[in-house]
Order: sequence, then C-alpha cells, then structure tokens
Amino acid sequence: AAWIVKPAMNSKGSGVVCMRSLPEILHHCATVTNRIVQKYVERPLLLFGGRKFDIRQWVLVRSFEPLEAYIFSECYLRICCEPYDLGSLGRRQSHISNWAINRPGKHAKEGSVASLAEFRIAL
Repeated sequence: AAWIVKPAMNSKGSGVVCMRSLPEILHHCATVTNRIVQKYVERPLLLFGGRKFDIRQWVLVRSFEPLEAYIFSECYLRICCEPYDLGSLGRRQSHISNWAINRPGKHAKEGSVASLAEFRIAL
C-alpha cells in the first residue's frame, strides 16, 4: 500500500510526500503536524508516455444561496515530468503533477500541460 501525506495549509506541492508504512506516516505526522493522509491511487490512468496527470477546471460561483455557478467550457491537464513508477515513491516528479514540482524537471519543456483537445486524443 502507498499513502500520500500533505500539509493541510500549504500549496505548490510544498511538503507533499508519498509513504508506504503506517510507522513511517505516524513518525512523520508526529514531527510535522497538521497533515492530511490519503490512500494513494496505485494504478492511475496513465497517458502521455506513462505519466500521471490531474485535471484543472475553472468554476465561478456567484452565489451559494441559491447556488449559481458557471463552469468554463475548457479545462487543462497538469502532467508529471517523469513516467509513473510505484517502486520509486521518492521521485516527486513522477507522482505529483503540481507545476512547482515539475517545472525544474528535465522533461518539463516537452509538455507539462495539455489541453482538453490533447487529452481527448490521448484517450
């Protein structure tokens, strides 16, 4: 099993780590507080040369009561720079699709972002 441990209040991939064991998670959370622990998706859909990705969608909420929301017609994907490898949880650029993590990667220029049209073609 694998787990992803995230800071509750950070952004840009800061402090995000992947771990395998409960003792490792408990030790980490005892030394660094205010964490979110999630089961890691071990068999994700891989595209673009075996790489993980996430989908980013813009939504404008004008009102909550009554609910009034608008969804932008296009979305985009953030793509990990390195191919996915469950055996190497320490390689952040193959597990975390955040741009701040992948920007310095050697494959960042080859396409760390994809459009909805590119996503459809890859499927």
